[in-house]
Amino acid sequence: MDYLVAVLTLLILAFLYWRMIKREIPDPIKPFQAILPFALGILSMIIYSPYILWFITNIAPKISIAEGIHPFFRGMFSAFLMAGFPEEVLKLIFILITLAVLRSKVRNVYEYILIGAAVGAGFTVAEEWLYADKFGITTLIMRTMSVAGHMAFNMVMAEYLGLSRVAKLTGKGSPVKNAILAFVVPCLIHTLYDTCTTGNTFLLNESTQIIGAILGGGAYIFLVVFQIFVLIRFKKKTKEFCEMSVQPK
Repeated sequence: MDYLVAVLTLLILAFLYWRMIKREIPDPIKPFQAILPFALGILSMIIYSPYILWFITNIAPKISIAEGIHPFFRGMFSAFLMAGFPEEVLKLIFILITLAVLRSKVRNVYEYILIGAAVGAGFTVAEEWLYADKFGITTLIMRTMSVAGHMAFNMVMAEYLGLSRVAKLTGKGSPVKNAILAFVVPCLIHTLYDTCTTGNTFLLNESTQIIGAILGGGAYIFLVVFQIFVLIRFKKKTKEFCEMSVQPK
């Protein structure tokens, strides 16, 4: 059953990604351009997995007993070091690698967004497969409900990267500001989400478990809504992003 959820994750993300590709104007990207970032997203998770095991074993216990720091901020610090920072850095690196390999083929900001979606989807598929036998079925089902979380994070990341490129080419807007936002926005959202869920220190104390449950439930609902909002927003703005060229004239 655990691996069935992992397969379901693959099918859902593949369908969402395929639909995004088909919407591109005037014509969709070629198969290699679609498959490469997805494969690199899988690789990013494979590279990340030894780090998370090392962190949980060696660093997380030390952070949990650190004195002089409010438990919420201990949880935030742990979430940042455990997932928010390393995961988004790795995915950013592989988005940039894809853009470098395909530099002469990527035509517009929408294709940047497709690359971000593919890297995020590949990361998620590998994550669900590697962790399938480590979670209970309830947790896995909840993860499936928020299946496009990484995809949404990296679509936003890639949008800012694309806007940075456009600003550099046209002189309109700030390339540096958009490049910074490309990392800061998804990293911040990811960190805060994990702080309220996997790093929720309020759940460890009986007197604060209700607060912890509210934070965790609220964060989970936010992520579900966030991913839907991002997918719908980019669907509506497909034409606009397709008209934003990233190739020098």
